[in-house]
Amino acid sequence: SEGSDAGLIQVKTPGCFSGYADTVLNAAHFFSGWFQPNDAGLLKPDGTLLHFGRADEMIITNGINIFPAQIENCLNDFFGVKDVATLPFNSGESQKFAVSFVALESGISVSTEELLAFTRDKLGFYAPKQIHIVPEIPRNDRGKVIRKELLEQLR
Repeated sequence: SEGSDAGLIQVKTPGCFSGYADTVLNAAHFFSGWFQPNDAGLLKPDGTLLHFGRADEMIITNGINIFPAQIENCLNDFFGVKDVATLPFNSGESQKFAVSFVALESGISVSTEELLAFTRDKLGFYAPKQIHIVPEIPRNDRGKVIRKELLEQLR
């Protein structure tokens, strides 16, 4: 499955900015002229860059690195899916695992079992452990997922 060789994306272009005003940020993000924005991805042999999202959003489950964007991209390919958010969840019993929330287009009826089977077929071990169908993915004014609202549904 794609993602097993994911790494941190680094960029070096003539148009890239040369640094932050903060020396701590510079030390964390600039290496020998390369800018590392803390995004994870995979460069395919054909030159295509697959972007998996922020590296700090990675979920480690049983030693497997899972990026929410991998799961979200897969679920977005399922007919009738309107919006998706995948988050790490710690049940308190073990390590974190991926949980996806899916909002469906109006009039679409799909079960969580169908969505889970789809992701397991496409992603294998990278599939989410749980999927919850919700009326809407809560987002702020900038379009970012309001994680707290989704996680409250699991408690």
